[in-house]
Amino acid sequence: MYLIPNFEWRAVVWLGALPLIFMPILYKMLPESLNYFILKKQKRQLADVLNQVDVNGKYTANVHYVLHEKSKNDSTGFPVKQLFKNGRTVSTIMFWVAFFMCLFVMYGLSTWLPKIMGGAGYELGSSLTFLVTLNLGAVCGAIVGGKPADRFGSKVVLISFLVIGFATPTMLSFKPSMIMLYVLIAIAGGTTTGTQIVTNAYVSQFYPNEIRSTGVGCALGVGRIGGIIAPTFCGVLLDMKLSLQVNFLAFDIPCIIAAVAIWFIQKKSSNLAVSSKEKKLV
Repeated sequence: MYLIPNFEWRAVVWLGALPLIFMPILYKMLPESLNYFILKKQKRQLADVLNQVDVNGKYTANVHYVLHEKSKNDSTGFPVKQLFKNGRTVSTIMFWVAFFMCLFVMYGLSTWLPKIMGGAGYELGSSLTFLVTLNLGAVCGAIVGGKPADRFGSKVVLISFLVIGFATPTMLSFKPSMIMLYVLIAIAGGTTTGTQIVTNAYVSQFYPNEIRSTGVGCALGVGRIGGIIAPTFCGVLLDMKLSLQVNFLAFDIPCIIAAVAIWFIQKKSSNLAVSSKEKKLV
């Protein structure tokens, strides 16, 4: 809102490049995965991370940690094929559907919310403020959703968020008061973009270690197709000069489809175990 009027659009692009300076800091501060520490036999670093995750664990470098032995079905063959073996076919397809729909809503709202709200009679400054509110809500949604997901399971939290995500754009289309409008937009961000963050964690926990990266990568790859289609599809809707209710319906329906897809995801199988005479980590 400040840069474009004063320094034109290129200033926004340069601002987007600033996070690159944090990469060395993140590389230094963020720990590797538990699997990495086990495979590299870095027990001290592993124990430090585990003690941060479980403050009552009292893990030490003297504990013997091992990974589950890989089965032949999961460790051989084309990695993408493994996503459809051992009863994972339905869940893999449902993850892909959920990612497609979540990223469709995420990129559609992020791209067109200012234009949609501008068409509803709000000024450009207010419309851009709505976009800021949407993304702040997304950050809060990802943080708030993480704790219940650990306690009650990602599936329950994701379905709840997506149902709320279905209802929120519908309520936005009826032009509530300004305060309620900002609240609803923040909730919309938390239950759409925030939901996608929790979904990333869910899919990474679902697959065995040896195909986890493939599972996450394929789901995100399919999801990006939704992210590519969404801005174009929403632009076509805006050109048709349809009502505000119809415009927001384009974000309502994908939320419900994603919720149904999450519902059909089957229970994951355990893919990591750490055994020891002293400690057992699940």
